[in-house]
Amino acid sequence: MVCLLGGLYLLEVKVEINKFLVALQKLWGRVVYTYLWVCILIVGCFNFLLRYPLVSHHLRNEF
Repeated sequence: MVCLLGGLYLLEVKVEINKFLVALQKLWGRVVYTYLWVCILIVGCFNFLLRYPLVSHHLRNEF
């Protein structure tokens, strides 16, 4: 990039940095959102398996 009008190059660099930061913020938001959903899913599965075991308690005692 050539500095034609003094601050033009600096302005272009700031615009590119702002675009990069916006893209990074969107990416980070998706990562956090996905991480939270995976955590909720794992906790939900553990909760379901502990609350409703695959073999009920009265059947376990018969074996």
